[in-house]
Amino acid sequence: MTNYDFSTLNPTDFEKLVCDLLNMQIEAINESMFRSFKEGKDSGIDLLFSTKEKDLEIVVQIKHYNKSSISTLLRDLEKNELPKVLKLKPENYIFVTSLELSKKNKDDIRKIFAPYIKSLNDIFGRDDLNDLLRINKPVEERHFKLWFSSSVAIQKILQYKFIGRKNEFHENEIKKRLRLFVSTKELHDAILSLNQHKFIVITGEPGVGKTTLSEMLIYRYISKDYNLTVIYDDIKEIELTLQDDDSKQIFYFDDFLGHTQAEILKSKSAETSLLKIITRIEKAENKYLILNTRKFILNTFMEESERFKDFNPLRSEAKIELHSYSYGAKRRMLDNHIEESKINENKKGILKTLSYFICNHKNFSPRHLEFYTNVLHVNSLNDKEYKNFITDNLEYPKRIWEHAYKNQISDLEKILLNTLYSKGSNCLLNELEFAFNSRIEFEVKNNNLFKPLNAFNDCIRKLNDGFILNYNNNGKIEFSFINPSLEDFLKYYIENNIIELERILFSSIDINQWFIFFKPYTDTLLNDSFLYFFINTFTSKIFINEDKYKIIFFLIFNKYKNVLFISKFLDSISNWDFIYNNQELNTYSIMLLKELIKNDEKKDVLIYKISKLDTNFYLNIILGCQNLEDLYDLIFLLKNHYDFNFKLQFNNNSIYYGQYKTKIKEINELCKSLFLGEVENLYNYLSRNIYEDEYNDVLERILEYFNFIKNEMFDKFKADYQYIINRNWNEIAMQNYSIHLINESQVDSLENFNDPDFPDYSYYEDYTDYDFEKEKIFSEKIIGDLDDLPF
Repeated sequence: MTNYDFSTLNPTDFEKLVCDLLNMQIEAINESMFRSFKEGKDSGIDLLFSTKEKDLEIVVQIKHYNKSSISTLLRDLEKNELPKVLKLKPENYIFVTSLELSKKNKDDIRKIFAPYIKSLNDIFGRDDLNDLLRINKPVEERHFKLWFSSSVAIQKILQYKFIGRKNEFHENEIKKRLRLFVSTKELHDAILSLNQHKFIVITGEPGVGKTTLSEMLIYRYISKDYNLTVIYDDIKEIELTLQDDDSKQIFYFDDFLGHTQAEILKSKSAETSLLKIITRIEKAENKYLILNTRKFILNTFMEESERFKDFNPLRSEAKIELHSYSYGAKRRMLDNHIEESKINENKKGILKTLSYFICNHKNFSPRHLEFYTNVLHVNSLNDKEYKNFITDNLEYPKRIWEHAYKNQISDLEKILLNTLYSKGSNCLLNELEFAFNSRIEFEVKNNNLFKPLNAFNDCIRKLNDGFILNYNNNGKIEFSFINPSLEDFLKYYIENNIIELERILFSSIDINQWFIFFKPYTDTLLNDSFLYFFINTFTSKIFINEDKYKIIFFLIFNKYKNVLFISKFLDSISNWDFIYNNQELNTYSIMLLKELIKNDEKKDVLIYKISKLDTNFYLNIILGCQNLEDLYDLIFLLKNHYDFNFKLQFNNNSIYYGQYKTKIKEINELCKSLFLGEVENLYNYLSRNIYEDEYNDVLERILEYFNFIKNEMFDKFKADYQYIINRNWNEIAMQNYSIHLINESQVDSLENFNDPDFPDYSYYEDYTDYDFEKEKIFSEKIIGDLDDLPF
């Protein structure tokens, strides 16, 4: 039974819902309909029903009052609304509120507005609206946020500790997010695309609303009894929970290609797994996958992946790219934030005055609105400072956290934030405390800092929920930034502040803190003073094998000339199994091997040294390969440049075979798994193909990979791939092309989309009620030339 409390609707949403409900009541008997008015222009009129005979035939006043009591409502009506009604003198007056009303409450309201309210039937409370929704299902289906306004839907969402950025949501926050959300065409397109293709890739620039759009989709699926699985680290996690039945499952992977170089490398190595998972989800019942990534990262990934160029699961029809929103949508976003905000009325007035400038600015993003309406960030600003805060952050969006960072927290708290960034932006409590204390000791020794008592815990307490979040990760407390934009700001700030960068690095306790700023295989190199400090600090200490290997990467790619020193460091590594267990290091290893074969006499010494390393070094790199393309390149690289011939060294008669028998068997299984996975991906590609003779190149590639494994690795290798050879792919291509032509000739229409779980989505707001030209003229009168703001 419908039982909404309307708490997920903001006042504008609620007004539109009431307008739709009342129009459904009269459309059968009248050509006229209720009309709504822009905010602030009603003079006591929220909706108006006019006839040829009378302009004010029916006036409707709507009071959401989601957070107020009935006594507050009655006082407001008598004090503020009654004078407006007496001035209007409407023929009929209807009053609507989201509060629950008893008969006595309705009697009291009728008395206030007598004689304009004719009967109690002209007063609508929460129960009345729910009754109307029960008999007007099309209205219920059109209002996206309304679906979550029932306690049942919210509780279904809350049963998950839903983590978008590893932040546990609570009921009030979910409802607030829904009230702020603006339902645009992008939501409409995302729902259609997800239901048609079973997966979706949402992409766009930072701060454009990718995570928010994903959350709205996820909320809807959870409310329809879908089980949510949030992926945090690796797309392969889906394989552990994806069920081959008709159970309802939805998977969500935010930033699935990562936002650091290490994460991008890791995601690239998982291409085959991603292809297999998408294929399984496309074929399964009641399975859906939502992926998010930043636009430039997706573009880079697509350009560098030969596999995705052939079979592109991230094809345009399954991708939603968030561009700039319409002016009206941006204005609605701003209005929603103002309505929801607890900033003072002066600041709300400034935001309304600058609305055209904000919403028409080239750097507009929803993320800015969070800052402009956040008491934490703007409460201490006077009016002039607040105006400058708005305009400066639009002009320089990378500095959006600059005011809060520089003016609202202490130096110790800044040190903690910078330390967290240097630890990769996610860090366990004890590791963060250790690194923070090391930085404090450095400041005490070198910059005369007075070390306060309990500094770490005090900083955590003050920064928590405003700048950082803590959450429980399998029983361990972990910290991350409250918003990815803070991480973006710190990257910009620290990398442009050489003194702060120097202090972070010179007080570091972990080589990974250096990797954050100076990644191998990039053009960003250490200057000599940093490099010498690094060598003196880290190479003189005892490290685990993994850290020793990272030091070698660091030295080689920062052009360290002492190759004999590097060679001795290589000799100190006693066990190479860590390469297989660390995908980042595995990928770096292959890049290292490729780097060393470039023309450089000094590198010849290292090539010789590596060619003499323990055989486990090579076997672990091979075992870490995630796709056939990488395996193919690696085997020939080792054979041609590092005197490592896999087949020759590990055939059954080899002296090495018995010594490394277990790992050789693992590699054999790996080859079979990668080969069959590639065959399956190419099979699925051909199953969708619309071009004749396309299959020739595909089958040629399969044969090439099969012969590669037999000729270069295992001469007795066996794998069944006849099912792809024996199909008539030209006939299938012709059938696919016919279907393609039929689909192309049809106009995608949500009215034709029939899914019992997900009703008609043809309705979404276009926000044309904002007059762009009038607002521009008004804005120019208020603030003058927009290129030279007078404040």
